[in-house]
Amino acid sequence: MRSELKKMMDYCTYCPKMCRFSCPTAEATASETYTPWGKMEIARWLTDKTLPLSEAMVAAVYQCVNCLHCQQYCEHGNDVPSALAEIRRMAVENYAAPAPVYTLEERFAAANNPYGLDLYERARAHWPQAAPKQGKEVLFQPSCHTMHYFPERLGVYFELFEKLGIEGVSVVETPIQCCGAPLDALGFRAEFQEVAEVQYYSMKDYKWVVSDGPECCVTLKQKYAAQGFSLEK
Repeated sequence: MRSELKKMMDYCTYCPKMCRFSCPTAEATASETYTPWGKMEIARWLTDKTLPLSEAMVAAVYQCVNCLHCQQYCEHGNDVPSALAEIRRMAVENYAAPAPVYTLEERFAAANNPYGLDLYERARAHWPQAAPKQGKEVLFQPSCHTMHYFPERLGVYFELFEKLGIEGVSVVETPIQCCGAPLDALGFRAEFQEVAEVQYYSMKDYKWVVSDGPECCVTLKQKYAAQGFSLEK
């Protein structure tokens, strides 16, 4: 991975910034530092120790929303989010990440989700009374974002399942109230692997796992598999 990481950084360093307009963070902040080129340049300097690994220096590599929009305009197909993720892991392991990163980790440790609250308590009022709790066909796993901010949507989703003729959708409350994507995005490798393992054994017997969160779907389908916990049947 290190050689591939260096190659991606070199490609970005010597590129005339063809993707700069594609980055939502750079567009929102009007900052050259937050363009894909700027973030990858800082990542390279941190990797080769030109810059010290400190909170101030690492802050820029957290200004990526993992959208991969920049990749669409890259002649080399560089995966900037994956490269920056390696730097975030390095920062976390060396206690050099920004303070809010560790605050989120503490909330996750306290409540098994990034909000530090019992999200199922919010969701229960919106579960359909007739929804099965023990079925093994379809598991609906709403995103923690939905349960925290928009729990009323849960009832709407079940109305949609009914209209589509999808029967037997279960609403089992898994041990961890999040797929772990925030931990992975922030650089907590070991913690994410633990979440993936626990969630895998909670979900593996279902034929289908459905989520309303795009990042959740990517995490459950691809990132869990990368950790050796594939939910594909």
